[in-house]
Amino acid sequence: MAEQHWQDKFEIGPACVERFLTTERFSELTKLQINLSGVSYLRGEYFVSRKAPQEHTLLFSMAGAGSLHTSEFSQRLGPNDLVILPAGVNYSLSLASHFWRHNWFQFSADISWYRFPKNAKVLKINSSQNIDKCMKLLLDEETKAKADPLVESALTQLIKRYLLQLLKPLKNAEPSPLHKLEQQLRSSLHYPWTVAEMAQRLSVSEAHCYRLFQQEFKCSPKQYLSRLRLEHGSYLLRESRWSIDVIASQLGYQDGFAFAHRFKKSFGVSPGRYRRSFNQ
Repeated sequence: MAEQHWQDKFEIGPACVERFLTTERFSELTKLQINLSGVSYLRGEYFVSRKAPQEHTLLFSMAGAGSLHTSEFSQRLGPNDLVILPAGVNYSLSLASHFWRHNWFQFSADISWYRFPKNAKVLKINSSQNIDKCMKLLLDEETKAKADPLVESALTQLIKRYLLQLLKPLKNAEPSPLHKLEQQLRSSLHYPWTVAEMAQRLSVSEAHCYRLFQQEFKCSPKQYLSRLRLEHGSYLLRESRWSIDVIASQLGYQDGFAFAHRFKKSFGVSPGRYRRSFNQ
């Protein structure tokens, strides 16, 4: 497709069904800087073209087949293809078989927890069933008269975890000192990290370390470390039988009280109540 022909165009026939996860309904999505996401079941007429979109897009091809066209390449998309479309990249999507099912996310251009590449990419992944299940569970919550905010929060954090797992091959291909440090933080949450040590591992001053974290993650080094610890803490509360004191020690907190205080400040409920909501 020639450069001058790119335009925003949406031709979606009546046989296509799309269910949306909006930030108005699921406010927790804003914590992942997701503007909009959805599940698409496509048949018949379907053609979407975008000219220099302002948002990043991730698309998981689940079943059937579609076609992707960009300024650099064209590719048929089948099951287990992950499409990464950075902001500003022209592209179009269309059907390549009698049906196509995919899940997709649109992220703010200033997303802080993942560095999108400059060009569009297609990765072959083992499976995205975990993300698919989480999105379906969120859509099920939408049908309830009163959704459970704890379930919504947990599913949103799971989506982020699964996204990072699937995007790891791309991140490993384009490492940066800051993202190497981020992986060290994630693997050693129990360690008593200081800003001075983080700066030393980056080979920069503490002031510059603060600037790097603000630019990339929109928070200070200590705030980002706390975010990682609490995210992993919520996972351990859901998936393990460890006591709160043991979880606190695994995350580098002085005791269970310190962890509980931080957790309630972030999640709005105590660790015990959070855990019970998933064991009912």
